[in-house]
Amino acid sequence: MSSSFEFPEFFEYPPYFTCVPCRGVPRDVPHPHLGPAKAKAISWSSNALQSRSLDIHALTLTSSRSSHDSPHQVQPNPDTQRKQTELWKSLILGWCRHHREFTIRVDDESLVLFRNDRIGRKLPTDARRFFLDALVSAGAARWMDDGAARKSRALIFWQSLGVWVTVLSDWAARNGLEGQVVALCEITGDDEVGVPIPDGFRDAPVEFVALVALELEKKGKGVFVPSDAGRDAGVKFF
Repeated sequence: MSSSFEFPEFFEYPPYFTCVPCRGVPRDVPHPHLGPAKAKAISWSSNALQSRSLDIHALTLTSSRSSHDSPHQVQPNPDTQRKQTELWKSLILGWCRHHREFTIRVDDESLVLFRNDRIGRKLPTDARRFFLDALVSAGAARWMDDGAARKSRALIFWQSLGVWVTVLSDWAARNGLEGQVVALCEITGDDEVGVPIPDGFRDAPVEFVALVALELEKKGKGVFVPSDAGRDAGVKFF
C-alpha cells in the first residue's frame, strides 16, 4: 500500500482556493459558514505571493466588521495568478502521479484534490477547469470531451507523453513484440497478453493508451491500429 499523499503547504491557506483567474467574479464572496458581519477578511501581500520564494507564511489574518469584506478577495495581479496556476498544476500532477490516476472529472465534489474540509474551502468549478486548461496548454493533459458537456473530463499525463512512449516501446522490445499488433486492452491488463503489463499502464483508460500509441506512431516506433469490424483498437510495434 502506498503512503498517504502529502499536500503542499499552500493547500492549508484559503486564499489559494479563490477563483483568481475567473474574470468578472465579484470581489465579495460570502463565507460558506459565517454570516458576512461575522466573517473575517483574509488579506495577503501580493509581493509575498509574487516572490520567488512564495513564502506563504507572509499571509496574514485581519479582523473586519465590514459586511462587504470577505475571506475570498480576488487578486487580479497577473503575476499572482500565474504563480497560483503553477502551484495548482504541480499539485494536480503530483496527486495523480501518487494515486496513479489518469482522469479527473471537473464536477466530482468528492475529489479531495480540490477541497480542504479542515479550512472549509473547495476550489470552484470554473477554477478547476482553468487550471486543467493550463495543464492542457502545457501538454500535460487532454480534454476527453468537446460536446455539450465540454471540458468536463480530462486525461492527466503525470509523466510526459515522451516518457510513456519510451516505457511502451521498451516494453515491446523487451518482450519480443516487434511486428505484432497488441490490443490496447491487453496493454492495460484487461486482457492477458502473456507478458507483464508495462509499468504504469495497468488500468489506464483506453483513451490514454490510444494517445500514447499515436505519439509512438509520430516517433516512428509503431502504428496505431483503429478498431474495425469487431476488432479492438491496438498498436503494431516496429
